[in-house]
Amino acid sequence: MKKILSFDQAANVSGWSYWEDRKPKEWGVITPIPKSLKDGPRLSSLRKQFKALIEKYNPDMVLIENPVGGEEDKEKGPENNWKTMQTLCQVQGVLIQVIDELKKPIEIISPSSWQFTCRIHAREREARKLGARKFVEKEYGLDETQVVQDICDSICIAYHYITTDGVDPERCAW
Repeated sequence: MKKILSFDQAANVSGWSYWEDRKPKEWGVITPIPKSLKDGPRLSSLRKQFKALIEKYNPDMVLIENPVGGEEDKEKGPENNWKTMQTLCQVQGVLIQVIDELKKPIEIISPSSWQFTCRIHAREREARKLGARKFVEKEYGLDETQVVQDICDSICIAYHYITTDGVDPERCAW
C-alpha cells in the first residue's frame, strides 16, 4: 500500500490531501495560526503544521507544487506578484526542509504538468481554478461544499503523480 501526502502550499491557505492505494482518503487546509501572523512567525506556524501532518500520515511520498509566477494583478501592479512569489518560495523552502528533516522522498510537480494530466487547458487563472474544481467533482464526486480550491489543487497534483507513475511529462523525452 503506497501512501501519498500532497500539498498545494500557498501564502495564506495550503491545501493537502492524503492518499492510500491511489485514492484520496482525507484532506484539509493549513493556515497560519493566528491568520494575522507575518514573516517568521507565519513560517514557524506553517512549519509546525506541515510537520504534524507528515508525522501523522507517515507517507511513502510527499508531493508539493512548484511555485510559478502568476498573472500581474491589474489593480495592485507587478510588485504584488513579486511579493506573492517571495512568500510562496519561503513557504516551499520551509516545507522542503521539514520533508528532508523527516527523511521522506519528495516530488515537486509543476502546475502545467498536473493541469495537463487533469485536462485543464485554460489560460486565465480563474478558468484554471474552475477546471480543477470540475475535475475533482467529476473524478471523485467532491463538490465545493466538500473541498475548497486549495484542496482541489492538492488532489489534482496527486492524481497527476499516480496516473503518470511519478513521471513528469515536462522531464520526459517523449
